[in-house]
Amino acid sequence: MDNVESPAPRATVRREAGYLLVAIPARRNWALMLFLPIWLVGWAIGLVVATGMLSIFSAVPVTGFAETASLFLLAWLAMWLFGGLVALYTLAYTAAGREELRISEMTLRLQRRIGPLPAGRARTYDLQHASRLRTEPTPMPPWWARRRGTPEPKPIAFDYGAKTVRFGAGLDEAEARQLVEQIAEYSPALRRP
Repeated sequence: MDNVESPAPRATVRREAGYLLVAIPARRNWALMLFLPIWLVGWAIGLVVATGMLSIFSAVPVTGFAETASLFLLAWLAMWLFGGLVALYTLAYTAAGREELRISEMTLRLQRRIGPLPAGRARTYDLQHASRLRTEPTPMPPWWARRRGTPEPKPIAFDYGAKTVRFGAGLDEAEARQLVEQIAEYSPALRRP
């Protein structure tokens, strides 16, 4: 008879001087991490070819066709660059990203990070207006959400005034409940109704 090992939590919780730091690593999508580097090679080739074509069009005397083609190519390059940056961000966040929750006596701050760098703007919430820290059941399994192209469910929530704030993408419900207990132990005000 084989015993199933109890999985270790993915998130880390540390008490620092004056605050509690919760770090939730991004869920690793290995298929995406294998596919995106290959796609980015094709993306780089397309970028080189398009910039070469743009230099050819700029060398041609200005005619109606060359001008229209240059404008189209510039617009295409802008969208191509945006797509490549999104792919790079997705690859970096999947490989080394995490969601950080920093709770002090007065504030709760949520921010995504890739390694030591911030990956988006930080959102800071005043704890006077935060309440009902809880887990919410995941409406669909995470594999279904990824398959359908919807964002990964975030099982931890709290009310902030008339808004619900969610975080903890990729956490299983059991780990989310454990984190809620640890956070509420540090900041009981978050549990008030």
